[in-house]
Formats: sequence, C-alpha cells, structure tokens
Amino acid sequence: MRSKRYIAALSAVLCLCAAVSCGKSEDSSIVSGSTKPVASEESVTEKSDNDASDGKNNSSGTLGEKITPDEDNAEYDLGEYYVSGGGVKLYFDTEEFPEELALFMEKYFDTYVNRNFEEYRQCIYPSYVDEMYTFLQKDFNYGLDTSFSNHCDTLEAQMGGEYTITRIKLETYDGDVTKFFEYPSSCFGKDYYAEIKDEVDKFYDMLFFVMAKDSDGKEDLLVSECEIVIAEKDGRFYTFG
Repeated sequence: MRSKRYIAALSAVLCLCAAVSCGKSEDSSIVSGSTKPVASEESVTEKSDNDASDGKNNSSGTLGEKITPDEDNAEYDLGEYYVSGGGVKLYFDTEEFPEELALFMEKYFDTYVNRNFEEYRQCIYPSYVDEMYTFLQKDFNYGLDTSFSNHCDTLEAQMGGEYTITRIKLETYDGDVTKFFEYPSSCFGKDYYAEIKDEVDKFYDMLFFVMAKDSDGKEDLLVSECEIVIAEKDGRFYTFG
C-alpha cells in the first residue's frame, strides 16, 4: 500500500535527520484521526460568510517546478515533489489532484500554525460552519473559534512548541465518501451528505501526511495517514472540520 511505503520513507528520513542533529533525542509525535471538530467554549455570534469572499480560488501562493531527488539522496524514496512559494514541499500527483488543491492544503494548515481563525473559516464549507455552530451551541454551549484554538494547541503540543510546516503528502483514498459524512450527519441530525452532494462540483477523498519543523529545526511527523474530504465548488476548495 502506498501510504505504508510513504510512512516507511518518512521514518527513514527522520532517522537520518536525528543522526545528524545536535544530540537532542525525542520520540516522533504523530497525530492520527480525522478532521472532526473539537468541542469549544466560545459563543460564536457570527455565522459563515465564506461564500461572500472576493475571488474564486481560495488556495494561496505559487508552485515551483517538479523536483525529482537523485537516487543517492536521502529523500529519494519520498518521491517527486513541488516546492511552494512558502517553502513547503508538496508531494502529490497532478493527474489526481490539481495544484490549487495542494496549495489549499498548505493554506489550511498554515491557519493552524498562525492561529488565524478567520482564514480557517474561509477554508471550511459554509453550511458546515453554520451547522456545526448550531450543534455546538445546542449540545455544549460551545463555539467554533475556541474549538479551532484547542486544535491549534493540540498540534503545537505535538511539536513541543511553535512549529512550521515542511512537507505535505496527498494520496487518493479508495473509500466511500459518504462514510466520511456519517459523523457530521449524526451531529446535525440529518443526512448532511445528501443535502450538499448536488451543490458541490467535485469531492476529493484522500489521505494526507504532514511533516513540520520545531523551533530547534528538528523535523517530525505531525499527521500520519489521516483521511480528509475536500469539496470543490465554483472554483473554490473547502474542507469539513
């Protein structure tokens, strides 16, 4: 399976990085699971206005030329990649995913790094923001922005403090996209997928991996083999949670 080969390749790179590091030894931190929201404590008074933003494409940055590491390079087994304008190495197949989607994933994770809730909200499907707002308020009296802040705290804790994203890998996932929506449907009390499927131009169901660098320059695996669904609508990309 491609994902397992990629994890093995990442582990090899991490071992090499540890061997040439200045002696600080730590276990790799891996966040696995889904992009399901975390309960939060703030009462959101403003609902989603994602679809009112200017411009069509909500990815950001630019993409450089494809790079193929030499066979004697430690990163050879990770495969070919593109370097974004922000310096992130993006591993994906352009026949499976448009480059704007890869850049969108970089932007999405940058919202966590920078703790930018407004940018995060622009990455989430508008009706999902509204439905999750209603669910959290009704069942927990919580809001979405502290949920986001809690997730930021979790990711930062995985890296032992401030961090920057270094690599993002995307793989197609041969699953049933409807199953991804079972959790939000149970939260919202309705078939959420059935409600939105005809208004979305395309769904991308995929696995992703994220590597990051801590404040000491040590690179580590932050997210491993996690499923995410991206919706494309009117030239924009959105995720769910």
